[in-house]
Amino acid sequence: MREHWAYSKEKHIDSNGEKWHFVSCQYLSDDIDYYETPMEYYFRNDARTYFGCLRFERKKDNPYRFSKLAEKVMKNKKFREQCYSPESEAIWSKSWK
Repeated sequence: MREHWAYSKEKHIDSNGEKWHFVSCQYLSDDIDYYETPMEYYFRNDARTYFGCLRFERKKDNPYRFSKLAEKVMKNKKFREQCYSPESEAIWSKSWK
């Protein structure tokens, strides 16, 4: 399976003025239908003190548009804590820009 990484260049700033960063990873395969492949969203705050990940086993199981997902991560602390993933810090050493 091939990976396609995409960094969001939009400015994501929460109500406290904290900046957030988001990247998505789509898995692609010639043998599997596009909507049946996994999808992951990673996020972190600008200070690099909070890291999170949200994974969907199939793209079609994702109920969020990206903009709504980013908004929910920034505004809903309870949701964000469910996605807390300190081990995902290593993902941010990649370069997508």
